[in-house]
Amino acid sequence: MRSNQILLVEDNPGLNSMFSKVLIRGGYAVTPVTTLANARVLFDMHPYAVIILDMRLPDGDGLDLLRDRCAVLKQRGTSIIVVSAEEQYRDACEALGVEFFLVKPVMPSMLLSLVGRLQTPQSA
Repeated sequence: MRSNQILLVEDNPGLNSMFSKVLIRGGYAVTPVTTLANARVLFDMHPYAVIILDMRLPDGDGLDLLRDRCAVLKQRGTSIIVVSAEEQYRDACEALGVEFFLVKPVMPSMLLSLVGRLQTPQSA
């Protein structure tokens, strides 16, 4: 069974709160952070099942984090969901192996549904 641990990296307080509440109500354990520095520390300390990552953060962009950690996260089986208002990041994210790129605004129910599908074991 997959872990229900989610790392939410989003600097917008309203979105961080809204996404966290919806995911928690959906049965997930959410760790919300607002900076890349905090995300890096937590990546190394906890095996998250899903990482939801904004691209533009106060201390850099999410691509820096993906370049550093994407391969390790993939090896761990961590699903990466990028949520960005800026479409220009899509190609770079895909090149790094990110499968899910959502363009803001994102309906919280859609995000919850996607996380649920990622957590459902695939039949052979």
